[in-house]
Amino acid sequence: MDVFEVQLKRAPTRKQQKLALLSSWAARLSGNAQRGAATWIASSITIEEMQITLSMDIRRLGRHPTETQTLDICRHRTKLQSRIDEFTIVAATHLGEGFDVDDEIRDLHLDFMDDDSEDNGIDGSDTESELEADGQQW
Repeated sequence: MDVFEVQLKRAPTRKQQKLALLSSWAARLSGNAQRGAATWIASSITIEEMQITLSMDIRRLGRHPTETQTLDICRHRTKLQSRIDEFTIVAATHLGEGFDVDDEIRDLHLDFMDDDSEDNGIDGSDTESELEADGQQW
């Protein structure tokens, strides 16, 4: 045994590290696919709560948020959109192969709103008469 003969393990290359991260991410997604339908539906409620919270935060900030507030909202949007994407990927497992991921999926986009906007709706949502005028239903 020679104390001066050091054997170091080589660090993984950049490509090896990327592959390891991608495989762990894919394993995480497939792990979520193994959850039951009740857990999957419960995660949709969590996503909906996140959407409501984000919408309230955006409304609270008003029309002219600071740069820091805008970055914070962008981070929340990104996190929420990734949760929605993950949810729709797992949807095929629970809804069958006939489920089309692109069918009626809306991208997450909320504009900053003025606190003193002249809406008749209390929560800022469209009223029934406005929807009927546009030819839409609830």
